[in-house]
Amino acid sequence: MLKLATMIALLASACAPQWEPGSSVVAQTTNATSESWRDEVASSIAVWSDALPGCSMFVLGDVGRPIRLVPVEDWPHGDTVGMTTDDGIDVRMMTEAGRHRVLVHELGHAIGLGHGDDGVMQEVPVTATPSPEELAEARSLLGC
Repeated sequence: MLKLATMIALLASACAPQWEPGSSVVAQTTNATSESWRDEVASSIAVWSDALPGCSMFVLGDVGRPIRLVPVEDWPHGDTVGMTTDDGIDVRMMTEAGRHRVLVHELGHAIGLGHGDDGVMQEVPVTATPSPEELAEARSLLGC
């Protein structure tokens, strides 16, 4: 019989959207900080690619699924601070450190990871560093 924690993890993973490896993404924002947002997106992608060498995940360019920085007054997702769907990622405007944690977390969802008990995939991430368990699951999902 599966333990409750294992069942919850399996259900959470099943609910997480999984983008195909090597997905093209584009950084989008509605204000003048678009170049700095692109740098933040690149830095967040690097957290995963540096931790998973040889795995194909995301390609940052001029076309692809949008990763949007959304002003608080335009935020459509209630009390959440990030949202990943099959169509893209939205991150609510907040401090740069907060955005980084949230974006690394949301990229984890795009890989196919659900919420976990530690690491960056905690429901409210307190770190931008994936746990060894998260990295192992990501490797499995990405086939690398």
